[in-house]
Amino acid sequence: MDAYIKKIYDMLYSPIISPYNLLENAKLDNYSYVKYYKNKIGLVAEMQCVIPGEGERVFFTSLIKKIIYK
Repeated sequence: MDAYIKKIYDMLYSPIISPYNLLENAKLDNYSYVKYYKNKIGLVAEMQCVIPGEGERVFFTSLIKKIIYK
């Protein structure tokens, strides 16, 4: 039962990232682009933005797993 309670808690209080949310980021001044494509792991979102103090970054997410960047 504790596992179910944790799952419910995580769903209620964790940020949910949807394709729409990621696309909305493209409207922000520090974003260069947001694009989607399909590969062997599924649907991928690629985003390029400028992070103050760090410079330009490209982020990738499979919309299932955690966001990674290079």
